[in-house]
Amino acid sequence: MKYFKRKQLGRLTFFGKDDLLLNDANSIVDDGTTIKKNYEFFIDNMYDVEFSNNVLMCVESFNLYENGIGGNLKLRCININNNNNWDSDGTVKKPILIWEGYVDNRMWNSKSSQSYVFKVPRNIVQNNRIGFELEVNKSDVAISTTATETTTETGVLFPRYAATDDTYVDANGRTIRFYTSSVWNDSTKAYKIGNKLLTGTYQQYQSGAYKYEDINNITPSGNTNLTYLYGKFNYGFPDGYKGEYVMWDFAEEFVLKELKIAVYATNNVGTPERFKIKGSNDPNCWQTPSNTSWTDIFEYNYNQTLTVWSAIGEYKSFSITNTIPYRFYVIIVNEIYKSNWGDFIIGEIEFQGDISTTTTINATTNDLTNDELKKISISTVVYDADE
Repeated sequence: MKYFKRKQLGRLTFFGKDDLLLNDANSIVDDGTTIKKNYEFFIDNMYDVEFSNNVLMCVESFNLYENGIGGNLKLRCININNNNNWDSDGTVKKPILIWEGYVDNRMWNSKSSQSYVFKVPRNIVQNNRIGFELEVNKSDVAISTTATETTTETGVLFPRYAATDDTYVDANGRTIRFYTSSVWNDSTKAYKIGNKLLTGTYQQYQSGAYKYEDINNITPSGNTNLTYLYGKFNYGFPDGYKGEYVMWDFAEEFVLKELKIAVYATNNVGTPERFKIKGSNDPNCWQTPSNTSWTDIFEYNYNQTLTVWSAIGEYKSFSITNTIPYRFYVIIVNEIYKSNWGDFIIGEIEFQGDISTTTTINATTNDLTNDELKKISISTVVYDADE
């Protein structure tokens, strides 16, 4: 029997992030039961070292940095001649098994000169590359994943709950806000258009506007039934549209699909006949008509045929084509039905829309990709002996 005294020539450590097959989808084979991943690495850092025919390589440590991979794993070396290599299942020419065992993130070989040692050809370094095959049982894999799920409620009325003041906290804990360009008095504040009440005294919003035509001696649109409502302070939005306005901060984004308006005055007095709805998601737009984030959603123009409400509390619906969710909305009323005072009077305004909610779902998967399989390191020790 011939004995060899071997000495350590060096270490070779291979990191999954340096895998030459990292972006090669064909390097992973998933048969539903096991996953096999091929790795290939450069090993030119020992190119000038000459090996004898007795060179050995040993797996010193094996690390899996992806916490969801563990269990009984197999590691094979691809570069070794495997023409006469069989496994007990009868498969010929399999890559030579160099390590098999249980790994829970890390394997450390405490007897690296005796265990997991395998013979390699003397020209393995000169071949410039070395390959490994990792075999994982899918039943041993549980990668933590997160996914998002989006649900959409349709036909939701906003505000969701009856308003109790210009700023209030609703039953869901959201702070809802109303703001207006002017108000007749404290009994007709802006929130009255969202208090869901159409009976009783002072259950309406009423602006404190001035009639523009009284100042400028004009009749809006040539229709004597209308009041051209520019607003007490001539408020203007970035597109030049002017009028009395009411703003809403609903504290959540939704896609406006329908606008419902109910009047609160007899003979249509003060009802809107020309108006715009704009939306924004910029918090800086609040109380700021000049903010450039205000985006047109809907414009209504009576087109010489006035909208007539026949009774107090009657709703008129306006269908809106819109796909973008907004948190802030504003109605700008440019013309109203004839009013002796020039004020804009509304009982209720309801927004009806769709709201989407996205939730994060935590789960596990036993499917592996290169993103998980690159979180690996294989540390080897190279031994050699003279002939």
